[in-house]
Amino acid sequence: MLRPLNEAVYARIADFACGTLKLKKLGLALVQTAFGPTAERAVRSEIEDKYPNCKVVAVQSNSATATDTTQQVQAFKQAGVDGVISANFPAPMSVQVNQLRQNGMDIPYIGGSSLSIAKDSGSITTGIQNLYV
Repeated sequence: MLRPLNEAVYARIADFACGTLKLKKLGLALVQTAFGPTAERAVRSEIEDKYPNCKVVAVQSNSATATDTTQQVQAFKQAGVDGVISANFPAPMSVQVNQLRQNGMDIPYIGGSSLSIAKDSGSITTGIQNLYV
């Protein structure tokens, strides 16, 4: 089986977030590599005309080796996001999921294969509820 390109993956993730989960206020968690902006463009393109009631209200980025995402989590909380789409690496994803939950944000967190790796590594210590790949 072949894996689709990131553009196709994140278009489907956006469709799932806005269409299936009916989210209205999305946060984007993006790694500071070419991967982050690619995912952002795909998400915005997918929801622009198809889901007028679903908006990206917060975009936050972090390094590929981030060990603290407090600033990003606080920005998502202040923006009132009802879900986060993450285009990130496994370690920062784990940190962010844990910090979101520690800050009372048990919201859907949606990502690609990196989220599966983060979950499988055991580094998400706050439970795997509301995680979607």
